[in-house]
Amino acid sequence: MKDRIQKLRETIDHHNHQYYVLGSPEIPDAVFDRMFQKLIELEAQYPEFYVANSPSSRIGSDLCNSFNMASHITPMHSINAVQTVTEIEKFIAKGEIIVQLKYDGVGVNLIYKNGKLHRAITRGDGGKGIDVTANIRTIGNIPYAINTNETIEIRGEVWCPWSELKRLQNLGENVRSPVAVAINSIKVKQSSLCAARNLSFTAYHLTEGIAGTSHLENIKWLKDNHFEVPIAFKLDATLKAIRHSILSIQGILKQAQVKDIPADGIVFKHNDLLTCKTEGNTSRAVNWAISWKFDKETYTAKVAGIGGK
Repeated sequence: MKDRIQKLRETIDHHNHQYYVLGSPEIPDAVFDRMFQKLIELEAQYPEFYVANSPSSRIGSDLCNSFNMASHITPMHSINAVQTVTEIEKFIAKGEIIVQLKYDGVGVNLIYKNGKLHRAITRGDGGKGIDVTANIRTIGNIPYAINTNETIEIRGEVWCPWSELKRLQNLGENVRSPVAVAINSIKVKQSSLCAARNLSFTAYHLTEGIAGTSHLENIKWLKDNHFEVPIAFKLDATLKAIRHSILSIQGILKQAQVKDIPADGIVFKHNDLLTCKTEGNTSRAVNWAISWKFDKETYTAKVAGIGGK
């Protein structure tokens, strides 16, 4: 069993490297999530074989030696994926929950100082990431200046529209998915190459600088300061099960199709920020949010008529 667990760790490390560093995922997200969940289960069942550097205890990293590194103000954790409706029901029973679209892109932190964009950093290992400021400045819908002199840290997703993926493929570029375009574009050495890609940024979380009381309040602040924000809604407090809100979720996915957005699931999170602080996080992921991912390959074929992950 020890060898099996170690082999599973090595396999997960390989696919993390393919996804985060090379921008060339080899397997669907759903397959990776099942492997990851199996590792967690085996480590819980056989604690004598647990090791401190297991991928179950750390964030998938995009760090590499060819770029400068920079530190996040607050750690950039992951979100745990759930597999069943029962898990979702258990989570939404805890309090006021908001639901928002999960974009299929690459996570980036934006840091503003004295009202100006100061730095943009990839997720990295959660504590520090790659400094991609020069490339991020080429993305047209990211404000260069905001109306505050506070130091602000904004978390969001850089993503490639389906139409841009098609355009690049028609030009003969060997790109298979929107997320691969996004990852590879923000890591190029020449910013002009990133500028040539029609990328977008969606801000979904304020982690530093604005003392809001809820996620929805902070999203409103982001929107008022000209950031694109995610498609989102608050679950009706009378709903007892996620099955009853399926029409609302289908509405989110339909809007994503209309807006040319590559999506790979739905995020459920506590709206109240004090609750989020109380829930806290593990070394790898926050406890105040979960994600549910749909079959990306089926969705991709339906939305874009494009094969591949």
